[in-house]
Amino acid sequence: ELLASTTKKFVLPSNKVRKEWFASYRAIEALVWIMPKPDASQTRHDSLGRKRAGEVVWGDEVVVNSQRWLKTEFDGQCGWMLFDGQAVGGKRPFLEPCRETPASWRILEAEVWVLPKADPKQSRHDSIGGRQAGDIVQGHSVTVGGHAWLQVLHNNTQAWILIDGEAVNVNRKFLERCPAPEQGPTSVSSWVSTRGGHLSTQ
Repeated sequence: ELLASTTKKFVLPSNKVRKEWFASYRAIEALVWIMPKPDASQTRHDSLGRKRAGEVVWGDEVVVNSQRWLKTEFDGQCGWMLFDGQAVGGKRPFLEPCRETPASWRILEAEVWVLPKADPKQSRHDSIGGRQAGDIVQGHSVTVGGHAWLQVLHNNTQAWILIDGEAVNVNRKFLERCPAPEQGPTSVSSWVSTRGGHLSTQ
């Protein structure tokens, strides 16, 4: 099987975290599929997951059989996203470099949850961490399902914090963007802590 190591757990090396953060990529197609191996013959039925247009993803660019792929992480597994849409009959690339640095955001709620996906139906039992009022986190603001989320890195894994409280029937924002850039942290653990918290305090 092509690259059998793709079934193993994939973790971005800690010494490459800042490099990968600033060299991240943004999906520019409506849906870009995350595949279990770098093989353009696969279809969406083989996929591990997907990214919507505007979402940011981190990983390593790898050339396999003359095709450019992004080697990334999805639910603890190694996943692959195709750069060149022409390889599957498309007319343009599926991913583009995301040059801007992540913005700093301040937590406004007493506690908020760090979640594995941008889905307001999740509860505290689904969370992988939390933040408290006044904490500063860094990430990219992404609109999913009509609501704003902050896409972050948590322990070298992509994660989400809800910005727009209306997604859970609360008429306020859970985070606010800091007015001026702050000095970047030196590790992922300082961007998103592992303390307990919850999606919102209603």
